[in-house]
Amino acid sequence: MPPVGKESEKIAEADGILRKYMFGAFTAQAMTPLPFLDKPMQVGVQLNLVRSLSILFDVPFDRTHVQAQLRELLGASSGEMAFKLLRDVVNQANHEEKISTEAKAFLAELTRSGLQKAPGNFLKAIIPGARLVLDYGEFLEPLAQIYGIGKVFISHFDSGGTIWTLEIAAVKDNFEKEVQIGKRIVELRFGQSDS
Repeated sequence: MPPVGKESEKIAEADGILRKYMFGAFTAQAMTPLPFLDKPMQVGVQLNLVRSLSILFDVPFDRTHVQAQLRELLGASSGEMAFKLLRDVVNQANHEEKISTEAKAFLAELTRSGLQKAPGNFLKAIIPGARLVLDYGEFLEPLAQIYGIGKVFISHFDSGGTIWTLEIAAVKDNFEKEVQIGKRIVELRFGQSDS
């Protein structure tokens, strides 16, 4: 067996950091009784993961720059899109303009689905761990994204890059592949699979 070099030791340590953040995030999300805290918690985990990796690879970290990179890498979430549409509806209502048919349909669907989910949301809010049973699918994508983010930054930092030299367009395809791998890891780790 060949001797382990400093590079492979650093990669192994980086992979350990990634696993810690990935499965720590799973535990935190499963036990957090307030679903509206998900998004801020996910962003915090993603930023802290990149910060930990940058410390390991001795790369300067800038929170604002990394946040912008993560937004570009992940794209707008459905929650962000819904918020923008709702903001547009409110702005139209305040200016006494006619609310568009699409906006009315979206709000009707949002209200309908909200009422249908109310009992489950109530249980998730009062029983720690209920979210794990009721919403397993909600955990899969964020954890897979954490995996993809970690792998992209590990590879970039390992090759001598910094947060300032990472070109999101150049790593987008690799990120998507890593997210798919991350999904399989989460499914295998927790024994639940849609396939």
